[in-house]
Amino acid sequence: MTERDDNPIDLGQYVLGLDNSVLREVAANACGCSVANVRAETEPLAWSTYGCFTGDKVILTLSYKTTAGDSGETAVYVKRQLRDPGHMETAHYQYLNSNEIPVPRFYSSHLDEEGLEVLFLENAEPNRDGNRILKDPENYHAFLSIAARVNGLTPEGQYGESLFYFGPRAETIDRGRLAVSALWDSATSGRLGNSMKELCTSEHHNALLTMADFLSEIVPAMERGYTIDDFTPVKIGRRRDTGEMLVCDFRTTGLGLRFADAASWTGCPDYAQKAGYKRRELADYYFSEYLAAGGNEVPFETLLEETHTLWQLGVLCGLSWWLDSHFKGHHSMEDAEWQAVCRERLETDLTNLLKSQTVGKNG
Repeated sequence: MTERDDNPIDLGQYVLGLDNSVLREVAANACGCSVANVRAETEPLAWSTYGCFTGDKVILTLSYKTTAGDSGETAVYVKRQLRDPGHMETAHYQYLNSNEIPVPRFYSSHLDEEGLEVLFLENAEPNRDGNRILKDPENYHAFLSIAARVNGLTPEGQYGESLFYFGPRAETIDRGRLAVSALWDSATSGRLGNSMKELCTSEHHNALLTMADFLSEIVPAMERGYTIDDFTPVKIGRRRDTGEMLVCDFRTTGLGLRFADAASWTGCPDYAQKAGYKRRELADYYFSEYLAAGGNEVPFETLLEETHTLWQLGVLCGLSWWLDSHFKGHHSMEDAEWQAVCRERLETDLTNLLKSQTVGKNG
């Protein structure tokens, strides 16, 4: 993955500096009619909007007049990634749309002076509360259905051959092992409070290191498939005119472990599920949608085993993020308040991981 250290031109300035013919094309694709002339304004967006936590983005408002003399106005979401993962998102939008996956409407794309891809997309309503999706069974099922329908696809041809692998590697598991050691150093020294100090015994330390060793053996051998990658509710938007659920942000879409998109939901044991959901019920729904979408026939128990293992890996590696965040602070919370949030999450995740070693993969 190539990081760029330079500072590209402001996205709003870049868009407003485009040739008017380009903006007319975007307006025409957005409104579905021939456009004679257009006037543009831009408004910057928060960096985390639409599940995209890198790059920059603006809302482009286009006031246009059609060749038939009618006037109108449309808002377009414009996104530019400030890193190159090796594959342009344009290809992902086109492929997913051709397979009837609900994604924002794609209007156009261009490369700026630095060769960075600039996307012009439907201005979907962002999901600002991920828990809202998970609390409502109908929305939760729609969310899982999107993952299943994507995971059931088998990209072929030039697009399929161009996909990169974004799944966990050996170094991913190494980070989990390092996270355990760093957590124990902080906890046993008392820097995370008495509760964490009591939980972080030498017995529990050895248990998690044994888990990491197990994951390092089994995860690299898992079957690969087509994945969205990091599939969470923050990647969900809504079509403004119909309310249809859309999946956004495909920066690292490609090849991954086949059930990775579902692991946080269908691999999570009942005792760790939010809002009282049952893991097997969620897994059964995802699996039926996956098979209906053309996914490979595998035993249901295999899905349960693989997603549970990937859930363990995700929680294990997540310990590092929460530990780092505890000491780095939060941009909108007081240190003491944020540290309490992080300590609670660390204790919960650690407790769930330890319990998962005794409950079993299919429970």
